[in-house]
Amino acid sequence: MQGFVRSPAWIYLAGFTGLRAGLALVLTNDVRTPDWRVIIPLIGWTTIARGLVPIYMPLYLEASGSWILERLRLLLVAAALNLAIGLVLSDFGYFG
Repeated sequence: MQGFVRSPAWIYLAGFTGLRAGLALVLTNDVRTPDWRVIIPLIGWTTIARGLVPIYMPLYLEASGSWILERLRLLLVAAALNLAIGLVLSDFGYFG
């Protein structure tokens, strides 16, 4: 992870990949109904924003990445939160 945070090429590639993933979500799931399905485009727009940050502000990402790596517990909490969101959306998608 330290090598990734310090490499401008990897940071740009991660931003470009995130931008493409966010655009794919927004373009294929443009739902504007007031139910749980609106979460998918919101995740897409958030992913687009998160993809643009490394492309236009790589120094900010390097600084924040180093800060996060110093606090491993924060990284584990974020991973657990992402897992919980994924499980809830899977439940809604397959069984709801």
